[in-house]
Amino acid sequence: EIDIINDQTNGKMLEYHSNGQIKKEVEMKDGKENGIYRCYYKSTGQLHSEKTFTNGVLDEGQFDVFNKDGSLRYTLVNKDGKITSNGYFPSESNIDNLLFGFDDLDD
Repeated sequence: EIDIINDQTNGKMLEYHSNGQIKKEVEMKDGKENGIYRCYYKSTGQLHSEKTFTNGVLDEGQFDVFNKDGSLRYTLVNKDGKITSNGYFPSESNIDNLLFGFDDLDD
């Protein structure tokens, strides 16, 4: 359920794949991500990733990204605004894909 207050989105926002499966589920406050943000695969409906935001900024700490079968794909760490995975530093152009699975969600 989304409330619009002073032109700002508040509440749980859902985005759907073309097949009706949930693509993204995010808590919003004052138009910014604020709380748990989940992404799901189109073909399986399985969880792709779950992370937490505060006032539109990814919280520091560790979060997991999963394969379509639900097994662990990799673990990402956000520290000091930098995303790493087992010592791998993704390029700026690849960060959105790692965080939100843009390449994987629309299979």
